[in-house]
Amino acid sequence: LSKREDSASRGSQRDVAEITATLTVPLYQAGDVYSRLRAAKESLNQRFENLDNARRTALELGTSAWNTLQTERAAVRSFQAERDKWFGAGKSEHAVRKSNK
Repeated sequence: LSKREDSASRGSQRDVAEITATLTVPLYQAGDVYSRLRAAKESLNQRFENLDNARRTALELGTSAWNTLQTERAAVRSFQAERDKWFGAGKSEHAVRKSNK
């Protein structure tokens, strides 16, 4: 705030206030903001793709393990049926050999 004497009318004073501000606004950012946004979107899409791949792999591994379990259980039942056919139900080869001595 400053006081100045008015040159048009002697003896009178006028209060004058001045504010000076400097504002810097970039008119052109060479695509920096757009570039960072595009990179962030690409990164997000890549993470979603990685997540989908991980889910797909987990599903494939789980399905494969289940199929292997079912196959092995069927093989055990087949071996047990073959054993029962040759040695009688519930007896092992070792038990049949002992009873034949």
